[in-house]
Amino acid sequence: MKTRRTGDGAHDNGGAGGGGVAPGKQTRVQARYGDAVQRKEAGDATGGEVDLGGGARIEGATLFSGPDDKLDETVPPVATPEKTTDAEYEESMGIKKSIADKKMLPVEGVHGASFTATGCAGKKDGKVTFTFDRAYVGDYEYAAAGKTVRGVHVSISAALKDCGEHKDVKFVQVLRNFTKKDGKVVTADPGYAKRRERSGWSDDKAPSRGWRVDGLDSDTSPFYVSGDFYGNHGSDAKALKLRDTPGNWSTDRNVGKEFRTCAVSYAGGKGTVLACIDWGYYIDDAGAATFYPAKPVATAGAVKELTDAATRWDGMEGNDKANLVP
Repeated sequence: MKTRRTGDGAHDNGGAGGGGVAPGKQTRVQARYGDAVQRKEAGDATGGEVDLGGGARIEGATLFSGPDDKLDETVPPVATPEKTTDAEYEESMGIKKSIADKKMLPVEGVHGASFTATGCAGKKDGKVTFTFDRAYVGDYEYAAAGKTVRGVHVSISAALKDCGEHKDVKFVQVLRNFTKKDGKVVTADPGYAKRRERSGWSDDKAPSRGWRVDGLDSDTSPFYVSGDFYGNHGSDAKALKLRDTPGNWSTDRNVGKEFRTCAVSYAGGKGTVLACIDWGYYIDDAGAATFYPAKPVATAGAVKELTDAATRWDGMEGNDKANLVP
């Protein structure tokens, strides 16, 4: 889930019981706040005040935003460095220390493993191989909120082989919140107005109700990767990359998120879905987090949850359209 991605993606205001902004796709304010907290703890502050640049500062425990027109209530995505590596992402997100301290552990059978979908773009022998370059589950500290997040961290690559010519391939990611009742997975309320709208939550008969295109509430692009911090687009000659760290607060129980991460080839403004990979996490009643499903599932072509969520997205005013080919 876009971080702010606890989850959507990815990074999530919602899954954390209203305790503030949970991580997923991170905001610029949160990134500056986290950096400032680290500087303050290191003794860099003067007179209890920390300068964040651009006039923004921290006095005591209060964040004051300076006169930066790019920092507003729509919560813009974090300003990201170019050519971010997995290691740089993990350090920035606070995951590196948790991995070193074994608070986040590699997911057996997923971390470093590949899952292949065969039969892409009408090519019988065409293959899209999704590789989990990184797959960890556990806890990490989210400095912006001063709380512990429990969930998963993934870095997913997708490589095409014998699928034909594809010059512009992008990830579109959809997700749903879920819980379990009587041992069965049940789609859950996403918790916030924009996410409910994207999920078709107000309509009991909405196709794939609860599934939505992954992004910050302020996002208008359907593509998960909005900068090198989150990965890169690809082609038939270059693998795509996506980084995501969805989760909930460590105090949450019987909650999870399920994702469909799809490689979509664009030509003439239309998107052909080449393949999707299914993955996610679940936190049980005892607070134990596990990868869900236990083994990711790769599927050639489009999946219904994607097409239904993308259709809903395209119908929302102000959004750039995904324009998926039926």
